[in-house]
Amino acid sequence: AKQILVVPVPGSVLRVGLRETFGAPNPGWMQYDDEVELDDDGYVVSIGKQPLDPERVYKVATIVDFWRKRDAPSIGQYFEDHPEKLPEPDSGRPVHALLLTFFAMQLWTRIWKELGLNSGDESIEPEAFKALDADGDGVVSKEDLKQKLQQVSGFEHVFEGMDVLVDNMLGEIAKFGPSSKGGVSEEAIQAAAKHWSSRSLASLVSDEEEASP
Repeated sequence: AKQILVVPVPGSVLRVGLRETFGAPNPGWMQYDDEVELDDDGYVVSIGKQPLDPERVYKVATIVDFWRKRDAPSIGQYFEDHPEKLPEPDSGRPVHALLLTFFAMQLWTRIWKELGLNSGDESIEPEAFKALDADGDGVVSKEDLKQKLQQVSGFEHVFEGMDVLVDNMLGEIAKFGPSSKGGVSEEAIQAAAKHWSSRSLASLVSDEEEASP
């Protein structure tokens, strides 16, 4: 299975590196997420809503072809000059598992916003937790979470057959505090909200809190 690796790249290299892949259709045409902004000429100007810092080393979540020189000469040359910066081949995570975790994080973030939690530093009010704990048993169970997701999404049946994703969402929260077979606790949800307030895809691979394109 394809692995997602985290690659450290200076801002000065990223600024031109993406543009170099856009000259003609090719397998190295570089895609980027909505946290990366390009100017009209194709140069990177901001990452994570912050102006690009040429001196900063950004952590890029990507695949092994990222530093292929024929696609992006500047990126390829940088890693020819600094081979010690290349990640270990087995340091990545399988793409499907990583994306499930990332989707889980995004859905929890949407739920927290729905409950009025716009910052990971805010405490979960009792009434907000009750809105998650539909059956009032003191934990958020699989059925509680499905019900809340249906409310947030606005589609009554959208999560039929989505047990894998819901299980992954509960599993991620369970890493942060007390849980049981019945569900996850308020303490675990609070701890996860604080931890995930600034997480990126790259940080999910490397467990480092650096911004990334």
